[in-house]
Amino acid sequence: MNDVSNLSGCKKYAFANSVQETFTKLISEFDKSMDDLHFTITISNEQQRKLDQENLNGDVEEIKQFLEIIAGGVTDTKSQINTIINEVQIINKKVDDPNNTISLKAVKINPKELDDLPQKETNLTKKSIVKKLYRGNDVACNFTNIIDNGTSESQRIQAQLVILGKLKECPNILRFYGLSNVNDNQVMVFEWADKGNLKELYEKNDIN
Repeated sequence: MNDVSNLSGCKKYAFANSVQETFTKLISEFDKSMDDLHFTITISNEQQRKLDQENLNGDVEEIKQFLEIIAGGVTDTKSQINTIINEVQIINKKVDDPNNTISLKAVKINPKELDDLPQKETNLTKKSIVKKLYRGNDVACNFTNIIDNGTSESQRIQAQLVILGKLKECPNILRFYGLSNVNDNQVMVFEWADKGNLKELYEKNDIN
């Protein structure tokens, strides 16, 4: 009986060791798999970041070329256009720098700064646009839905809005003042264009 009992105990001990070895092996394999998976995710995120950066660089380059081509018509002096291009290049460098922790943000306008028009004029002009006064200037508040959730796509959009804000110094480009809210709805605040957009102008008038 003593021999049998001891033998049974040895079997249990041997079985326990086997379980422990198997468990240790599985844990090791799991840790290695998690490391590989994390590495894969890191590569995927880096590839997406590079893709987003390439898209943004393309947008910035198009804007730079556009400004350089029509420099004579947009600004009075070459120095003015160069200043705008330099500012766009600075923005591009900030976005391109992986160590940059400062997020680019479009200008936010306090809704209280958007005043109603005099009673003789109506604020509503179209379903998607409300006419307001901003610091004494007529502005078009265009309803929009720009998400700012910190993703690469939203950061790209914010960077484009920042660049658009820089172009407001060009007299032949519609000014973009920033983002705001009207009646609890997000709007993009633009310079008011009395004759509507270019498409509408061509449709209503005979232009050479």
